[in-house]
Amino acid sequence: MNDSSSDTPHKSSSIFYIIRIEDHLSSTWEDWLDPLTITLESDGTTTLHGPLPDQSAMVGLIKKLNGMTLKILMIERLKSI
Repeated sequence: MNDSSSDTPHKSSSIFYIIRIEDHLSSTWEDWLDPLTITLESDGTTTLHGPLPDQSAMVGLIKKLNGMTLKILMIERLKSI
């Protein structure tokens, strides 16, 4: 018996991202950046990490960060979850 579900690509509901920004970001921004987690790194940068539903959400996040005049150092897309 042929299982057609294995032939069909699975569309995931979220994509996990890691974003590194220059300087420390205050934890008061956690609600505004939800569902991302804010981690203050020892080198003075901030890492945001967590799932976003799609690429348009990522573009929206970049616009938010740009509006806060934050310098984005790195964006890494990890596997979908």
